[in-house]
Amino acid sequence: MSVVGGISKKIAPIAVDIYNREQNTHLEFWKVLDDSTTERVDDGMTYHIIFKAANSGSMNTYKATVLVHLVDFKPATEPIPVPVDDIYVKLAEFAVDEHNRDQVSSLLYVSV
Repeated sequence: MSVVGGISKKIAPIAVDIYNREQNTHLEFWKVLDDSTTERVDDGMTYHIIFKAANSGSMNTYKATVLVHLVDFKPATEPIPVPVDDIYVKLAEFAVDEHNRDQVSSLLYVSV
């Protein structure tokens, strides 16, 4: 079992949010247990994350396989209206982290 990395700690709650929206469920993310399996595919990364989440008060273990593929990343030349939703903030933070890791850069996330 690996030491759980920061990227997986950000991806897992996003995966739970997306799953909840798609399946109309109410899982509550708790913590990442293992993220030892990651693999580079084409121009993205696949993360296999094992985590704990509560389902109607019952704690269960889940596994999510998440493909991360950055489609575009560039400075915005004008303000872009974005709905205020926590998932957009999480995705933006993650995109900056991935960009910094891949480009050995040190951009700071400020806001959506």
